Amino acid sequence: MIMKYGEKEILEFDINSEENYWPNEHKKNYTINIELPEFMCMCPRSGYPDFATLKLSY
Repeated sequence: MIMKYGEKEILEFDINSEENYWPNEHKKNYTINIELPEFMCMCPRSGYPDFATLKLSY
């Protein structure tokens, strides 16, 4: 079976070993906010393009 781009990495990813790959060296908690105003994807139902703004906070 031929895997699509990134599928092998997703299947092999182990959250327990990768969770602290880059440890947080800061003493205080903080929130990172990212806004992507030009997100585009294809609607699986109609096949037409959908547009959105993604707002990520973590």
